Amino acid sequence: MVDRIIRTKCVTPTLKEPLPSPERRLKEEELSKKMLHVTGGPGTGKTTLAASSLHVQNKRVKWLTLDAHDNALTTFWHYMMYLFEDDLDTHSLEDLRNALNTVATYEDFQKIVPAFINQLMNVPLSWVVLDDFHHLNDKRLLESFETFLRHAPATLHFVTLSREKSPLSLHDMLMKGDALVLGKNRLSFDDHEAHRFLTHVLQKDPGFKTAKRWNALCEGWPGGLQLLALGGRLEKTNVSLNQETIDYLRREVFDTMTEAEQDLLVSAAPLDYIQSEIANVLLEIDEAETLLETLAKRYMFISTDVATEKAYRVHSLFRSYMRTLFEQLPSERQSVLRRRIAEYYLKRGETKRAFEQLLILEDYKRALSLLREEESLYVYEMLQQVPVEEVLEDIPIAFELAFYSMLNHDIQKAERIMKVLEKHSDPDVVELAGLFNVVKSQENLSQLRVYEKDGKTAQRLMALVEKMNFSDVAKIVLQINTAVPLFYADRFLDAIELLEQSKTLAEARNNPHMIYFTKLFEAQIHEHLGHLKLSSQRYTELHDLLDKHPYLAPARANLMLGEAGVDFKRLDLKSAEERIEKAAELRPDEPFELFDMALLLHRMELSALRGNTEDARAHLDNILKAVALSDSPFLGQSMRYILLLDFDKEKHIEDFLNVYKTRCELGIQRVEDDLANVEVHIVKGESERVEETLKKTLETMRREKKLLYLTDGLLLKAAIASRKSDMKTFDNTMLEALYYAHSQDIQKPFIFRKAELRKHLPAFERRKGGALSPEEKRFVKKVSDKIGLTSHNLSPRELDVLKVLATGASNKEIAETLHVSLATVKTHINNIYAKLSVRNRVQAIEKAKNSFLTE
Repeated sequence: MVDRIIRTKCVTPTLKEPLPSPERRLKEEELSKKMLHVTGGPGTGKTTLAASSLHVQNKRVKWLTLDAHDNALTTFWHYMMYLFEDDLDTHSLEDLRNALNTVATYEDFQKIVPAFINQLMNVPLSWVVLDDFHHLNDKRLLESFETFLRHAPATLHFVTLSREKSPLSLHDMLMKGDALVLGKNRLSFDDHEAHRFLTHVLQKDPGFKTAKRWNALCEGWPGGLQLLALGGRLEKTNVSLNQETIDYLRREVFDTMTEAEQDLLVSAAPLDYIQSEIANVLLEIDEAETLLETLAKRYMFISTDVATEKAYRVHSLFRSYMRTLFEQLPSERQSVLRRRIAEYYLKRGETKRAFEQLLILEDYKRALSLLREEESLYVYEMLQQVPVEEVLEDIPIAFELAFYSMLNHDIQKAERIMKVLEKHSDPDVVELAGLFNVVKSQENLSQLRVYEKDGKTAQRLMALVEKMNFSDVAKIVLQINTAVPLFYADRFLDAIELLEQSKTLAEARNNPHMIYFTKLFEAQIHEHLGHLKLSSQRYTELHDLLDKHPYLAPARANLMLGEAGVDFKRLDLKSAEERIEKAAELRPDEPFELFDMALLLHRMELSALRGNTEDARAHLDNILKAVALSDSPFLGQSMRYILLLDFDKEKHIEDFLNVYKTRCELGIQRVEDDLANVEVHIVKGESERVEETLKKTLETMRREKKLLYLTDGLLLKAAIASRKSDMKTFDNTMLEALYYAHSQDIQKPFIFRKAELRKHLPAFERRKGGALSPEEKRFVKKVSDKIGLTSHNLSPRELDVLKVLATGASNKEIAETLHVSLATVKTHINNIYAKLSVRNRVQAIEKAKNSFLTE
């Protein structure tokens, strides 16, 4: 991505006499603005004004000269990072560059700019000049630059030089005095400057009156004066300064050159910079360097920007004329030259520049073949430039474009491509199109279940992708996103298989961004399976990954919520609360609906598990207003909390049963839905209607090692047995539940069954305690504490005192609430401290909440 030509784009232009007068140069107070936008037409001296002013004031400058090819996210930000190469440590810089090449969506890209800004906080006072800023009009690029501008450290000042009004939203900065816009009036020559300028160019004094007359004709335009001077026609006062005259003068300059010099400049016109190496290739000569040196000495519109690179830049006015002449060449000659340019860049590994030439040649087949060799996701930007009809000739590339379009919310383009592929003559292509639609639907369970015939969706998908020779990067993205609908269809093992493949590819390519997403999703799936040790291990690895790659830091908020999910299942509510609050603190600044919903779900769950029923109900009400039960992939989970909180239970039970019936008819219900259905019928006193269903569900979960759901289902079975006074089944079922639960410290399902367990667990321990291992006995003790069994030996009155104490009430307020004396309250509190093995009120409240003693 970062090619050698970048060194010519990121260098302050060479200054040539005469410099702007001190009166016209940019003042210190103007350069002190956070943003200075200078606008003026071609040849008005914007570049000279900025470069000379910064040079004279001895400013530290970071200069980037833009062209039309730079109007793309990855290209622009690679150049911006190059500007600060000397200010960043090598690891940080390579990390950021790698991130640019590996993000798949704009949402992912938005994490990179803040990370880049963080790396710049210690940069010395510097001025960043973006020359020819008018070339940038990509909406997302400008949005990202506005973010950069808004949050960049105070030591950075920005100067944009443009032919047009700034496309940035500068209103707020202008109102605050942080920005300044300078226009044509500031750039125009006065008569004295015009006289000095013409004297320097002509190497003789034309006379003040002549200079004044021509300055008036040019309206103070430096570029017009330069062309007139170069044309040597100052004596012809009857010539008007229109386009015809400018072209005439350009031709006169051009005609003064040798044929070899003319051929060189016209042939190299498609290039933004000319180097002898490529000039020799274009013209099939070996003396280009001599020609370029001669031109640079004779003409002020040709300059060497970087001496070590021997890169020559032609003034934009004259270059435009050269390109006009290039377009007048026979089409065959134009094609030969552009193909030589493309092949030259290919040999240097500069794929993007070669691709641009092939697009102009409409050699789409060759252009697309280059993208197959690229290892970066920035090819998506390049793909956008190829007509869809041409992309459809290359099936893997067509799928990749459709997929990237879908990820970046260009649904119309994705669907347009897929409609063609769905009617392809190759049955493999048609099948892959069907699988693609499964991926596109994400949470649409019905589409996945209808398509899936043998439970081998993931394997078949990747077999087809391998057969069609998708790029590794495309495979990674496709695998991660295919795992999502598999997760929602409870095909956890298939999802993990895909994630393991994508992780292997990502690690082989040293792609931290993709490694992060695969491990995060894998950790979440293991959490749902109840493999809590493995899930925690993945989360630890993810923290290490984020520490090594600062640009991924914004992802830590999601990571904290994931870890809180594991804490919930272990009923480590203090840790869960700390992680939730830390996640909220790290929440990204931009709107993030999915994160906000996840945060709300976690807060509801925390309140519910702590017994803060009113708070939990309020959170649950907001959740159900935002996501209807019928649309939620977490139907079963929501219903379980509705029952736990007794939240408008009758109405929601009816809604749930209707949705569950529909899902069963379509074959798309999840395990959580099945378990919630069993619990609903237990509540309704109709458990016998679901016993057979529960039996089959437990068999499936044993086979698939879904320990969390298996524990949950076994406790439901134990609850049914207890209601039938079938204590033999209760005991055997509890033994199995404890066997699975203790190995991963799965405690959360026991909360949903606390009513039955408070009644029957002590007797179970007496009957079956001898059959429990020491680890299982310790686990039972923890669960007993958490569900509020009388293992603490608190009396009913002590429990009353503890509940009021947990509200933050003082001893006096407790006495008034319970209508007892202050001395009695103090006695009860001392007893509570002793029985709970705590030393103060804070510890007592914390232990009470975690043990559900305050319900």
